Amino acid sequence: MIGSASIVTANTIRDGTGTIETVVTVSVDGDEVHLIRIQAVVTTTAGTVRLYIDDGSTVRLYKEISVTAITVSSTQKAFEFEFIPTTKLILPTSHLLKASTENAEEFIIWAFGGRL
Repeated sequence: MIGSASIVTANTIRDGTGTIETVVTVSVDGDEVHLIRIQAVVTTTAGTVRLYIDDGSTVRLYKEISVTAITVSSTQKAFEFEFIPTTKLILPTSHLLKASTENAEEFIIWAFGGRL
């Protein structure tokens, strides 16, 4: 694992502003992300988790993941999703991988990969 974050504050904006949490602070030599895992902690309503790449001056939307409505119980697990980039996601030095949630519901975001 190269980084993780908890996101909970609703942010309906797609332009890289508002509350966005840092998932990965890239190492000195850069990082490659192989897999991003999203795990809801609570009951979810239909919405979106967004991933962004911050190059130090501009935050850009990278990927939107649709969240389905799930009522968590002892027999129903919470929403979960694994995203594997179809092309290499290489983050150079000084870049950040960030995430936000459209609805005020808690998600844990994990990024797996390696240092370059």
